[in-house]
Amino acid sequence: MHRFVDYWSGHGSWEALPNPQRIATAMRINKVTLDFWATLNDPMRLDDLADLAVPFRRVIFKEISPLIRFHCDARNHLKSGGNDLRERVCA
Repeated sequence: MHRFVDYWSGHGSWEALPNPQRIATAMRINKVTLDFWATLNDPMRLDDLADLAVPFRRVIFKEISPLIRFHCDARNHLKSGGNDLRERVCA
């Protein structure tokens, strides 16, 4: 849990949590695991959403995790006509 919380919330976040909040967070990890599994295994792809006309909000962070940066780069790569995400892994 320590590494997970620090990765997503910043270094030292786990240590800053009071013990009751650590326990409550740890009790929810199974749900988080299922959410990640569902996201990674969803059959819907970007092309499935291309024709939807929906509003969106772009959020710009001063600091961004490598995982989120990779996701954004990969999405932009596919949107610009790229087919193979392996190109983006090494970029």
